[in-house]
Amino acid sequence: MLPFSKTSARRENKTFGVNSVGLERRGFSSERIRALQKAFRLLLVSKLNTTQAVEKMRELEGEDVALLVGFIQRSERGVIK
Repeated sequence: MLPFSKTSARRENKTFGVNSVGLERRGFSSERIRALQKAFRLLLVSKLNTTQAVEKMRELEGEDVALLVGFIQRSERGVIK
């Protein structure tokens, strides 16, 4: 599962986006959450493949986005989208 995400695990696993409620509870600012939302839109909603989305995500600012990009790049088996 992707960090900071809401994921469903019925028959097919699917990521739905940022878990903004959980992040707010953990003290994330609205700016940090917006940066993650932009990154997740690139990854999940755009018509880019994962490699292309990661390249665009690198252009975004923020530690959290960098952590997400690093997680995706270190994944040996891919990520659920």
